[in-house]
Amino acid sequence: MKTYPSIGGPSSGHHKPCYAFVKYDGSNLRFEWSKKRGWYKFGTRKTLLDENHPIYGPAIPLFLQKYGDGLEAVFGKEKLFRGVENVIVYAEWFGSQSLAGMHKPWDHKRDIVLFDVNYPYPKG
Repeated sequence: MKTYPSIGGPSSGHHKPCYAFVKYDGSNLRFEWSKKRGWYKFGTRKTLLDENHPIYGPAIPLFLQKYGDGLEAVFGKEKLFRGVENVIVYAEWFGSQSLAGMHKPWDHKRDIVLFDVNYPYPKG
């Protein structure tokens, strides 16, 4: 599954237009959907995981509850996704006690926010 690239600071800028968004102090997670299998692959930037993962596992059902059906509907009806077999979406998972990507297991005020969609196959 494709990972999300690191975003460099201002000194690494290319003097091109920039898209800015709120950076929640959490963890970057990725979720892969396929036309044949639905939502079937989940991971951090470098590791695949499932709902049993002690730290990131709770993010999977939260993502599916918040975005799963809605995104599938968009993938199925929007012309942009016609012919697309797989889509990877990226989201930030965080809680009221999250700091620098570290999460407290007792923190139940967690949320996940979608920030990017990538359809690598077969369109690029």
